[in-house]
Amino acid sequence: MMENKDGMNSAFKAMMAGNFAVSVVLSASLNLLWSLLNSLQVIVMLPLLKTNFPSNAYLLSQTLNKVANFNVIPMQKINEMILKYEDTRPKNENFKRYSYSSTNFIINSELLIWIFNAWILMVIFLWPL
Repeated sequence: MMENKDGMNSAFKAMMAGNFAVSVVLSASLNLLWSLLNSLQVIVMLPLLKTNFPSNAYLLSQTLNKVANFNVIPMQKINEMILKYEDTRPKNENFKRYSYSSTNFIINSELLIWIFNAWILMVIFLWPL
């Protein structure tokens, strides 16, 4: 009986140490991924400044913009139907070429605004749990 107790105790300690190690590794890798995404969002917005960019860098930046801003699901039509905002013109030609049809943040954020709203609702309703 004592052997089983010692075996269970060492197994439990090993599981706890393994869980801690995996947690540390995943938190570090997720932190790096989050930093990468933040840097990518800043870099892909650089062509919106009034600077001259080579066409190949501009094309790469346009492509990465969809990934950096989570525009994998086209939400612009849904946002326009649900959220009634008046159309405003883009600030300059760079915004128009970058597919920002308006200066309104909520319309331009597409999927990000819905992710943020879902996060707020989860915090409100799941916080007491």
